[in-house]
Amino acid sequence: MGFFLIATLPSHSVESRDKVLKGLEKMTEFVKANEPLTKQYYFYTSNSGDDFKVYGFEEYDFEVTKLDELHGDSAAFKSFIGDVEKHKLFDSELLLNFYVKVAGFVNRTGRKVEPSGYIWVARLFTKEGQSDFVAEKLSALAAEVERTEPKTLTYVVLKNMNNPNEILVFERYTDEAALTHDHHNNPAFVATGKAIADSLEKRITTSYYESGVGFLQ
Repeated sequence: MGFFLIATLPSHSVESRDKVLKGLEKMTEFVKANEPLTKQYYFYTSNSGDDFKVYGFEEYDFEVTKLDELHGDSAAFKSFIGDVEKHKLFDSELLLNFYVKVAGFVNRTGRKVEPSGYIWVARLFTKEGQSDFVAEKLSALAAEVERTEPKTLTYVVLKNMNNPNEILVFERYTDEAALTHDHHNNPAFVATGKAIADSLEKRITTSYYESGVGFLQ
């Protein structure tokens, strides 16, 4: 069974972030040429002026237990981490969160991957015993988004493998208005929000921009 990974690479300044992204450009070339089971390898950055981290959205078509063997133990990845350590590009540990796909799409069938002007990540923490209900409602919403929102480029619903009460929705839009006007005014989105409101403990949303590094397919 494959899985998704959301990585937080804790660079701590504009300079360290730029160096991390430069290293990830080399990693992307290696992954494309040597890792056919890596389906998504895509990096993005915060639009907040005081967040210098790099974030990764990754999908692998193998068991999570094989991540080191099939990716982390590569000479290219070890070289990347070696450069990070040598130049002190991180100020804390690399953070990895693992997810399984519930519903949605990374890219629309038969459509070329388009650049995104705005990325939105929603982390929903459900009340105990409510995650399946929330996932079901979000699955139906994802189908409506794919059908009715052409400016929504990616809409993937994921469930945390280590915390069943966390659901993450990874969203890419052509621009900010596609989120705030088209998506947030979609009747299906409004209805879903009302349906799941009492099932949530909390909701964290964050906006990002594409870094221009990595790939989706």
